[in-house]
Amino acid sequence: MTLVSAGGYGAQLYIRWQRNRYRVRPAEVVQLMEEGKQPTILDVRRTDAFEKLPLKIPGSVRLAPEELDSGISGLELDPTRPIVAYCTCPDEATSAKIANRLRKLGFKDVKILKGGLGAWTNAGLPIESRSDISQVGIELYKALAGGSF
Repeated sequence: MTLVSAGGYGAQLYIRWQRNRYRVRPAEVVQLMEEGKQPTILDVRRTDAFEKLPLKIPGSVRLAPEELDSGISGLELDPTRPIVAYCTCPDEATSAKIANRLRKLGFKDVKILKGGLGAWTNAGLPIESRSDISQVGIELYKALAGGSF
């Protein structure tokens, strides 16, 4: 019985490790920037989520998940630079799918922003918005970004 319990516990640890090995917290992304590694930050939110919340991480590149099927030729991604994908899905589902596809396309260092845009906003890190949104609207969206979508 002990052996079965230990095996089950070991399996759970392995599954957790598999799920989290590519995830980075916002502070780790900032550390990459400070170290001069300049990661490419990809906004991979689905189009409906992107339209609902017009905020983004400064300098991030938009890659709609549905556009990845047509290729990434227009993005000019550097395969030698780290890539960090973020979304607003629970458990970073969209980011995980995109990161996996990019790895299959030959990108070696693809990470997922743990907690997505909400974690970035909650950490007090800078965000950008569309120019047609008032300052009050920006603050409202910042508050919403911390919630789940």
